[in-house]
Amino acid sequence: MFKRPKTRLKELVESGQLLIISQFDESITERTREQATIRNKFVIDNADEIVIAHIVKGGMLESLNIRNDIPVRVLDRY
Repeated sequence: MFKRPKTRLKELVESGQLLIISQFDESITERTREQATIRNKFVIDNADEIVIAHIVKGGMLESLNIRNDIPVRVLDRY
């Protein structure tokens, strides 16, 4: 996702406090809803907290089945 991550991000990643997941693997040239669903499920299953930058009413992110024990913050809704 970042060719050269900022020092603070790199420190958080190396300490295991932050996981950065790029949207899709570089080998995927055509993105599908199924691939996005798999990626989103992976993120949810491995998260201690979820921060969603932007969510659209009726969109995929709104319909995610997120466990009740994970804090979720949404920064922007439409």
